[in-house]
Amino acid sequence: MTDKDNQQPFYAKIVEKKANASKSRRRTSKTENLQDFTDDEPEKPHFSNKSRAPNTGTSYKFASQKSVFGQVAPEDWQILCNFDQIVQNCRPLNSKQLQELPYDIRNLSHQLTDERNSRRLGYMNSQAELSAYIRYFCWWNLYRLCAVFCALDEDFFANFSDGEAILDIGSGPLTVPIALWLSCPKLRSKKLTVYVMDNSAAALAAGEELFLSVVSKTLKENAESSGGKNIEPWNIVCI
Repeated sequence: MTDKDNQQPFYAKIVEKKANASKSRRRTSKTENLQDFTDDEPEKPHFSNKSRAPNTGTSYKFASQKSVFGQVAPEDWQILCNFDQIVQNCRPLNSKQLQELPYDIRNLSHQLTDERNSRRLGYMNSQAELSAYIRYFCWWNLYRLCAVFCALDEDFFANFSDGEAILDIGSGPLTVPIALWLSCPKLRSKKLTVYVMDNSAAALAAGEELFLSVVSKTLKENAESSGGKNIEPWNIVCI
């Protein structure tokens, strides 16, 4: 035993042995990871829409993808912007009711958010709450839905044929059918039946009035673009 051995603690050789083994494992792991990283394996589908760049085994480029929001046609956009006038024609409010409307909207906003647990199931059977919903929340929902529907490919509804049916559960004042009609002109010529379901019969009745009013305005604005076709409103069945 040398003097150097006498100066080292008894566990020095054990620690040195373990350290060498650990370095060996790290080198092996790095080599294996590098090999896996550089292997030219088939690319797996990825939600971020990555595509492998040409002549590079490891780098990626992001392919441009279509926005999820589109733009409504100008003539239909005007109808959407003037939706408050359509509502006033279908469900007119007097001056006193119009003054109370901001407070009704605020109260309904609480019921839809922080007071959601205590909200009544048929809350839209109340005329004040229904008016608040149609004159504020319905317009925002129409705006968002139209933007999404307009971004769909032109052939998205190509499989729809005459006699087909659409089911809208929790339709309220027919927000989805109105948005579809405004944003998908190619669907207007289809003879569809739309089943709309909701707990509030008052909301469905009001929605049917709004839908028919919107249909009337679009047919008037787009009479020339219809190519002489006799377009009729979809058949609405309220449940």
